[in-house]
Amino acid sequence: MINMNTALLVDTSLQLPSSGAREDVSARRTEESGTAQPVESDLKEDGTPNGDTVTLSAEARQKAATKQAPATSMSSEVETDKQQPQNAADAKGNTVLVGTATTQSGRKVEISQYTSSASGASGAGPKSGTLMVTVSGDDKNAEQSYLLTGDTMLSEDANGVLKVSSYTAGKETSGNDIIIGVSGATLSGGGGNDTIYDFSTTGAENIRGGDGNDTIVLAGNSIGGTIDAGSGNDAVIVAHNIYGSNITLGDGNDVLLATNIDNATIDTGDGNDAISASFIGGAGQVNITTGAGNDLIDASYIGMGESQVNIDTGDGNDMIHSSWIGLGTSQGQQVNIKTGKGNDTVDASWIGTSVNGGTSQVNIDTGEGNDRVSSSWAGTSINGGKSQVNIATGSGNDSVGTTWLGTSFHGGNSQVNIDTGSGNDVVFANITGSSFFGGTTQVNVETGSGNDVVNAGTVGLNIDANAKRKSLLSLVLNANSTEKSGGMHKKV
Repeated sequence: MINMNTALLVDTSLQLPSSGAREDVSARRTEESGTAQPVESDLKEDGTPNGDTVTLSAEARQKAATKQAPATSMSSEVETDKQQPQNAADAKGNTVLVGTATTQSGRKVEISQYTSSASGASGAGPKSGTLMVTVSGDDKNAEQSYLLTGDTMLSEDANGVLKVSSYTAGKETSGNDIIIGVSGATLSGGGGNDTIYDFSTTGAENIRGGDGNDTIVLAGNSIGGTIDAGSGNDAVIVAHNIYGSNITLGDGNDVLLATNIDNATIDTGDGNDAISASFIGGAGQVNITTGAGNDLIDASYIGMGESQVNIDTGDGNDMIHSSWIGLGTSQGQQVNIKTGKGNDTVDASWIGTSVNGGTSQVNIDTGEGNDRVSSSWAGTSINGGKSQVNIATGSGNDSVGTTWLGTSFHGGNSQVNIDTGSGNDVVFANITGSSFFGGTTQVNVETGSGNDVVNAGTVGLNIDANAKRKSLLSLVLNANSTEKSGGMHKKV
C-alpha cells in the first residue's frame, strides 16, 4: 500500500502507471526554517502594489531593485495585494514544505506553510498556516517568493513570462497552470497539464482538471464534493478522507491516493489505473469502476462495519490486493468484486471474516481468463459471527488457494462456495471445513469441465482447546498492527 503522510509533500513530477509498469507514489515531509526571498514585481507609480493576491515587504522590493535586470529581459508579471506591503522577506518562522510543482518553462515552484507565527523587523509577520510560494530563478530571473492571501494562479505565456495573479474559476489558461486554492471555491484547470492544490479547511466544492495530464492535491478532506480530472494521465491525491464525494478521472492512466474512502463513487475510466488507500468502505456504500485496462486496487481494508463495497475493474489484467476483504464487525457488511476478462488476481490475508455477532458476505467473480484468488483465511467466523464467501473464477486455467478454507470458532457460522468454471483449475487448502467450540462450517467446491485438481488438505479439523480460540480472536482483533508482508499473509 502507498503510505500518506499528513504533513503532505507532493512532488507533481510523479510518474503515472503505464502499460508496462506502475510506480508507488508516496508523500514526504520536509521541515525547513528561513525567510521569504526577495521578489520582483510591477508596482504603481506611487509605489503601492497592484492586484489582490500576494504581499511584499519594503526590504524585498529594495533588494529586488538592486538586482533588477534590464526591462528587455524581465519575464514576470505580478498582481500584488492592495494592502500595504508586509514584512515577508525578513519574517522568521518555522515552515514546512507542503507541495511542489513546475512551471511550463521548467522553473521549480515550492509551496511552504508557516507552522508558527513569524515576526519581522516591524514586529509583525506571517501567521501560522500562511502559505508562501517560492519560484526558482533562471537565466533571466532571480528567485521570487510570495505570501498568499487568497486563491492564486501561476501561469506562463508562450514566451515564458510568469504571471502570479488572484484566481477565480474561468481565469485559467490553456497552458500548464498552477492553481493554489485556500477559500474552498471551485477550482478549474482548463486545458494543459495543470497542477491544482486545495488547502482550504472545508475542501473545495468542485475541482475540474480539464484535458491534459493533471495533478490535483487536497491537503485535507474531500467531503461531499465533485472532482473531475478530465481525460489524460491524471493523479488525484487526498491527504485524508474521501466521504460523500463523486470522483471521475476520465480515460488515461490515472492514480487516486487517499487515506480513507467511504460513501463515495469513483470512476477512473479506461486505462491502466491505480487506487490506493488504507480503508475502502467503513459505514456507507462505495462504488468503484476502473474501466478497461490493467488496473490496481491496493488497500489495507476493503469493506468493514456496515459498509457495502462494489468494485468492477473491467477487462484487462487487474489486481486487487488487501490485508482484509470483508471484515464484519456489525450486521450487513458486503463486498462485491468483478474483475472482468483478463488474467486477474485477488490477493488478501483474510477474505470474509466476521466477529462478535457481525456478518460478512464477499462475492468474487474474476470472469474469463487465467485468474488467481489467494488468501491465508477464507470464510472465517468467530464468537457468533456469520461469514459467507462465494468465489467464481469463470472460464480459464484458474487457481484458488488458501491456508484455512472455511473455519468457525465459538458459535460462528461459515460457508464457502467455490466454482472454478471450465478450464484446468486448481483448488488448494491446508485445512478445510473446520469448526471449533460449537461453530458450524460448510465448504462447497464445483470445478466444472477440464482437468481440475482439488487438494483440501486436512478436512473437518476440530480442536477443543480454549487457548486456540483466545489466540485466534486476539489475532483478528489486533491484526491491524501486523504488516501485510508478515506471517499473516501467505500466497499460495
